[in-house]
Amino acid sequence: MGKSEKVHNLVQIIAKPYVAFLILLGLLLGFNTGFYLFSFVVICPILVLLLFIFKIKKRGQEAILAFFLAFTIGLALGIPKTKARSDYGSYQGIVIENRQNYFLFDSGFHRYYVYERGCEREEGDYLEIKGKASPLKLTSYEGYFSFKDYLLKKGVDSEIKASSIEVKFERPLRLASIENAFINRFDDPITQGLLSSLLFNNKDYSNEAILLASSMNALNFLSTSGLLLGAILHFLDWLFALKYDEKKTATIVFALSLFLFPFGIRKVGYWRVIIYRFISMICIHKNKEIDPLTKVSLVGSLLFLINPYNALNSGYLIGFGLSIFMQITSSHRSRFERNEKKAIDYLYLMLFLWPLFVKRNAFHPLSPIYSFIMMPLILPFAMLGYASFASLPFVSVLKLYSSFLLWVLRLLSSLDYALPIGEFNDLVLFIYYYSLALFFSLRDIGLTAHSNVISILGIITLALRINPLLNIGLDQVVFLNVGQGDCIFIRNNTKTVMIDTGGNTSFDIAKEVLIPFFRKERVSKLDYLIISHDDTDHSGGVDSLKSNFKIRNIIRKHESFPITIGDIKLTSYNEGGFGEKNDDSLVLSLDFMGKKWLFTGDASVKTEKEIIKNHPSLRCDVLKVGHHGSDTSTSEEFLDLIKPSEAVISVGEGNKFKHPNDSVLHKLMLRNIKIRRTDLEGSIYYTSYLGFLKNYR
Repeated sequence: MGKSEKVHNLVQIIAKPYVAFLILLGLLLGFNTGFYLFSFVVICPILVLLLFIFKIKKRGQEAILAFFLAFTIGLALGIPKTKARSDYGSYQGIVIENRQNYFLFDSGFHRYYVYERGCEREEGDYLEIKGKASPLKLTSYEGYFSFKDYLLKKGVDSEIKASSIEVKFERPLRLASIENAFINRFDDPITQGLLSSLLFNNKDYSNEAILLASSMNALNFLSTSGLLLGAILHFLDWLFALKYDEKKTATIVFALSLFLFPFGIRKVGYWRVIIYRFISMICIHKNKEIDPLTKVSLVGSLLFLINPYNALNSGYLIGFGLSIFMQITSSHRSRFERNEKKAIDYLYLMLFLWPLFVKRNAFHPLSPIYSFIMMPLILPFAMLGYASFASLPFVSVLKLYSSFLLWVLRLLSSLDYALPIGEFNDLVLFIYYYSLALFFSLRDIGLTAHSNVISILGIITLALRINPLLNIGLDQVVFLNVGQGDCIFIRNNTKTVMIDTGGNTSFDIAKEVLIPFFRKERVSKLDYLIISHDDTDHSGGVDSLKSNFKIRNIIRKHESFPITIGDIKLTSYNEGGFGEKNDDSLVLSLDFMGKKWLFTGDASVKTEKEIIKNHPSLRCDVLKVGHHGSDTSTSEEFLDLIKPSEAVISVGEGNKFKHPNDSVLHKLMLRNIKIRRTDLEGSIYYTSYLGFLKNYR
């Protein structure tokens, strides 16, 4: 084969819609992924090499090869990323997303987050904003939903602190005011919450129905999703097909789908369904056949070209990923007999969707069952909601129906079970889907035994991640990122101690942060929970943690020390009696993992002076800086006594107290003390395995 012929064949392959689509997708995902070196140097080239060695030409392998080649190129291109803007100026652009207290703003060359209480902006508004642009500073928490990551996936890496906002053009149709007027016709909060979520994709996490669905990892069934809209259109297909032929049915249903535009405008899933329907309708009218994989790829490519950041949306990846996966594996599934095929199709579906049933480091095995139960129940409620929005609201019917849905959610919640599976991060997710692709590629080229090895290794890896026996020989001190608060976890083999819980008034920090952390670390109980003092940012999670997790002992007083469990021995140095919470905060020392640790809670300079007087020989290697780096703690005399080599500051990013104070940072730097901060690093781990394998991060 000549060189020109090879080039011609390569162009033909790349020109195929599904290959072109996967190339675009691979480039963007590679460019935006976080584990450059690992995947660029190790994972992707291995798969690419295997596919080249065996000269794959089948459709499925062409797609896999194209994706991973593009992903590898994207990784290389993504390493030298541009920095977020940081300057004063005037910015003109359009609003691309609005919520109750913020909007996202596109100036043409950059995207910004703008905080505005009671925001009434709407998509399409053209504004001029004067103010200071700076990199995003948003508080994050250990294992909790990261709003910062959410914004980054939308291409927003900067924020503007606006001094003035001038409207240059305001979109005439103000959907938000219409939505609010409709929701306010219902006086029942459960009905309001369900309708807001299903019709307008606005979720109130203080609403019981939304909270229950979220805890069961079933919130996708209470969302304006492509799944819901697709189910509605399938019902309409069936209904109109009873009277009309295929062409008329396709036209009528597509026309009706356009009435859902106000509800789905913000959702990639809506556009995926609508564009796919439009292509299918054109094909029916022209009597042309386009295979589903090609249609899916055309829709995906179009949405990508309209807005490349669509490809970082979970709805986009799940919707298109599942469609392509089912098409590529159709040859495998077709080998089974007809009576087995439905079960096999369901198995393949679950194989792809399995990671979606994992939430906060726990697998919800009943999640697939929720789909069978909830979708048929949600569908009529949603359709009644749409009908109410378009005409007179069925207030009493929807209120009664929402009470029934709440009863179902409570029942399912009581049956829900969460299996801890260890840390389930983006890297694990990538390896899972990489292994899946490799498994089917090897089977297609006849290497069945090798593909079986891949599946066995996957099962063993999962079993090891769950197994708490891995904790044997493991020692840890972890400063958890709980925002503006304190929380320290100490582990010696299977013995566990936690000092403080952090606290938050907007969500349950025990359920949302601490328990998911325990699942990740394969911890099933706490031997001791120690509370340094009763400020909310130190003890706000105690009650919920007691109700939802096994705690053997809770300690609050100086008189309870010393405490010894395994190799963990905690000594208290503040005898208290000052009469003020911060002054009376427990100050604890620990000699562990070859280091001396000092945890000072919110102890003040007054307390430090008393400790200097009573314990003049006190020393430490690692200091947990007092009161989140406030200038009310960490005196020069105290630092000169204890002589730490490292200082950890537990603090929330962009906190209103402006912690840590510059004077405290200056004192630490003047003494060459290494400074570590949870607002900059996230949770800070000190780990020792079997006493000699140490990993500090």
